[in-house]
Amino acid sequence: LSIVEASELSRQLSETLLFGSGRPLVLFPATSVYSRVDTIAVAWDGSATAARALSCARVFIERAIKVQVISITDDKEIDEANRALLISSLKHSGLDVDDVSIQAFGETATAAIQSAALERKADLLVAGGFGHSRLREFILGGVTRELLVKAELPVLLAH
Repeated sequence: LSIVEASELSRQLSETLLFGSGRPLVLFPATSVYSRVDTIAVAWDGSATAARALSCARVFIERAIKVQVISITDDKEIDEANRALLISSLKHSGLDVDDVSIQAFGETATAAIQSAALERKADLLVAGGFGHSRLREFILGGVTRELLVKAELPVLLAH
């Protein structure tokens, strides 16, 4: 596990750690101090990287009081059966789970996910770190790239 401040200055280091180390990365916002991790928000799109991030966050999830599964419904198609299975599995583990379906309404996916997590008082956001080609990321942006520099709460990323 690597822990790095989320900022433009540390973006290169964060990218190298995330995509090159094979280990999860925790980003902390430069402007905030956090202590306990009681509520965990999981950015869920059903991807393999989201599942890997969830697995890497297991040590935090096992100690959490609440888990929020956040999915953006107007960004891309979400496999609802897969999502329902995840929520059921987390509940079966004894966790208090909130099913949070949101719409971005023109915001970036990163902003929408972070807003939803912050509104619900999440202490940690768990997300898959996906790497696109430089050209595609330049054109489309990218949730991972935006989180590396604009994390508003602690974020665990895994690739």
